[in-house]
Amino acid sequence: MRGKELYVKYTCYACHGFDGHGGAGARLVPMKMLLPVFTAYIRSPRQMPAYRAKVISDAQLGDIWAYIKSIPESPAPQKIPLLKELSQ
Repeated sequence: MRGKELYVKYTCYACHGFDGHGGAGARLVPMKMLLPVFTAYIRSPRQMPAYRAKVISDAQLGDIWAYIKSIPESPAPQKIPLLKELSQ
């Protein structure tokens, strides 16, 4: 998948984790932004470096967005067998 390659190339994982579930940066999964909002945010963010069109194209951002949308959400804690076992 092209989006995954770009996610790694532009080191999104460094802040958002390989699975998009967060780290030093915001949690990306589940991706709730529509593509135009995501693109606008990447171009002019509040808390991360801006990625201008000279650096990454709108089409590439679309690929990254699609990749993030494809990452499954983490299961709820009560659905994880070990956590369920520990809480009993």
